[in-house]
Amino acid sequence: MVMFSVAVTTGQLATTPTSSPVFTSGTPSTVSIPTTSTEAETPGSRPTLIQSSLPSVTTGPASTTAGNIFGGPDCPVGWIVGFNECYLFHQNPLTWQDAMVYCRARRAHLAKIETEQERSLIQTIIEQDLPVIYWLGGKDDATEGDWRWQPSNEIVNETFWNHGEPDEFTGNEDCLTTSEMEQGLWNDRACGNYYGFICEQL
Repeated sequence: MVMFSVAVTTGQLATTPTSSPVFTSGTPSTVSIPTTSTEAETPGSRPTLIQSSLPSVTTGPASTTAGNIFGGPDCPVGWIVGFNECYLFHQNPLTWQDAMVYCRARRAHLAKIETEQERSLIQTIIEQDLPVIYWLGGKDDATEGDWRWQPSNEIVNETFWNHGEPDEFTGNEDCLTTSEMEQGLWNDRACGNYYGFICEQL
């Protein structure tokens, strides 16, 4: 299992890339994730998120983006960096299509999970939340059983289906979901249902 934690500090993050985060002052402490809590922040600061050598997120002093000290993407505040991607976990329920529109308005798309490491990271994060079902970016509405990542239309090669899935149970389950209740594995559900969603920014 991938360990995932959030370290909160009031110190300054060193700007020299290292094999692990180095703080010039302040002491990190571990808290639950996801978080954008301001309780541990200094007055006038905002949290920033960075990735350390293990998939972990560190919050620190003021910045408008979250930096990855290993040369990955910069992510907006509130997004989580993992494996060179930025993720936003949104619990307010939308249909699959409305969730995709929401993500695209933020220069992102619904999350695409292509490796066990990504799946495990997502699982670890959603296990910290209330039991919420989340939309992912896969669909098979064009041809039943031919799962494609949207909007790229790439074939879903690596699959992490829950036991007995996909089952097309209601006859129109063409959109991909994951949840803590299913241990981060996948299920097919009707695209018009209302669920939380995960945006991914490249």
